[in-house]
Amino acid sequence: MKNIYSVKKILSFYFILFFTIIMTGCKDEPAPTLFDNVPITPIGQTPVINSVSPDSGFAGVTEITINGSNFSSNPGDNLVYFNGRLATILNASPTQLIIKSPGLPNESMTSENTVVKIAVLSAELFSNSIDYKLLAAVSILYPFPQNNVPTTISSDDQGNIYTSLMVSGAGGGIKKITPSGEYSDYAPRGIETSWSGLKFGPDGILYAAKKLQGIWQIFEGVQPTNAPWVGGAASGLGSNIVDINFDTQGNIWAVGNNKNIYRIKPDKSVTAFPFDANLRTVKIFNNSVYVGGIQNSIEGIWKLDILLDGTLGSSEEYFNFSNSYSGKKVNAITFAQDGDLYIGTDAEQQIIIVHPNKEFEPLYSGLLKPSEVLSFAWDNSTNLYYSRAAGVDSTQNEITPTIIRMNVQKQGVK
Repeated sequence: MKNIYSVKKILSFYFILFFTIIMTGCKDEPAPTLFDNVPITPIGQTPVINSVSPDSGFAGVTEITINGSNFSSNPGDNLVYFNGRLATILNASPTQLIIKSPGLPNESMTSENTVVKIAVLSAELFSNSIDYKLLAAVSILYPFPQNNVPTTISSDDQGNIYTSLMVSGAGGGIKKITPSGEYSDYAPRGIETSWSGLKFGPDGILYAAKKLQGIWQIFEGVQPTNAPWVGGAASGLGSNIVDINFDTQGNIWAVGNNKNIYRIKPDKSVTAFPFDANLRTVKIFNNSVYVGGIQNSIEGIWKLDILLDGTLGSSEEYFNFSNSYSGKKVNAITFAQDGDLYIGTDAEQQIIIVHPNKEFEPLYSGLLKPSEVLSFAWDNSTNLYYSRAAGVDSTQNEITPTIIRMNVQKQGVK
């Protein structure tokens, strides 16, 4: 009996051992994951900034070169921060990045001292940091209350800006603003609601138009007279003079919603040259008259050469604005000395540059707030000023009526 019991114990042991082996071998395999067969990428080397050029740059405009090491040749793998704001990568190699900085946080700033550092997606750590000064390409010269409209602007030889102000639909007189933003009264209101065109003449006198049949002289501290310096039915001027500009001979060229363009000599004699259009702006450049407005349903810019005898040649369509900006209008034009034409508009891209080869592009895309451009003026350096109307941005935030200063890095034609 004892042998039988021992055999049973042995058999039971082997049965349990066999069952355990079988059950262990039948356990489920672990479920596959998304990371199976994915190679482990080694951590890249920390990026290093050696130098940045130029030493300072215009925010959102200047192309900046960063030299160093351990960058990625894929532009999207490099993150360049200016005080925590991302720059745009234009070109990338392992040792050099060409970028465009972000704009300044707000229009009231004229410069910003920033800290630049770089992250590369394959690297664990940020680069060393470097100090960099951003300058404002676009800044506020003077902000107005929401119910004000700086309808037109002009500049004197000292770089002061003069604007005709409309306040709640009524005339507010002419204001003077210095380059540092100091604001003062220049001339009180006359009977005008506002002036539509202002321009300093070679005699240092401020001349003005107000959509009537006349041109006025404006003097500091003096209320404008009811009677114009030149105008009225007997003058030969059209009934709607909107804008004026001077040529090198001291003649005034005047435009508006008329059947002619008008030349007014210093002796006040008026000559009319046929051009039937609703014109809002005029500029003299390289002995030619450029006018902007609408003619025969075309919104555009036209060029008319001033001939040797002082008359105007035939008109040439210089730029058809309607072709690219249908339904929008030309409010103001001006030139840089290199021949670039600046057009102020009510389009989403507020200022358009037309190059001498007729290629065109928006000025400082993304830096200008979406509000209508009313008028232009240059100082004696590389600053182009414009007055803008009130508006709202894409998030329905109010845009204040303002005079904006832009450094366009080239000199203009006053």
